[in-house]
Amino acid sequence: MRNSGMFLYYSFGYLTLEQEYLCLEGGERACLASEICKNNLAFKVDTSSVNYIENWTQEMGLMCTDRSYINAIVTGYFIAYGLAGLLLYELPDKWGRKKTIMFFGSIHTASQFVIIFVPNYYVRFGAFALMGACQLKNSISYVWLFDLV
Repeated sequence: MRNSGMFLYYSFGYLTLEQEYLCLEGGERACLASEICKNNLAFKVDTSSVNYIENWTQEMGLMCTDRSYINAIVTGYFIAYGLAGLLLYELPDKWGRKKTIMFFGSIHTASQFVIIFVPNYYVRFGAFALMGACQLKNSISYVWLFDLV
């Protein structure tokens, strides 16, 4: 469990990675996001930088927001993971492990497609929470599957 949590947090660190920017006023020059946000400057992302990576910060226009706003998605994921575990733990016993894995795995996969193709913060927040809610049932059923073999 610890490794998967670290991987998830690592992923969100990557999504909030600060890019290198070029301010366009007065010629192209290197500038920081804080300067751009404070002065409302025209800018572009320096795509020639070795640290350049296209991430959600630019895609959803969150460059000038607090990083905790993006990382709240992690909190939503884990809250949904925990609540679903407390509320829906009996489903693998009631439905059977295969049906539970197919049902929640399908929702999990659909949520991943939503995250990929809909660049909206609230939609992605909801899809991550839905993935968190589906993950526990998949994990429990998967473990039970190997216990029975």
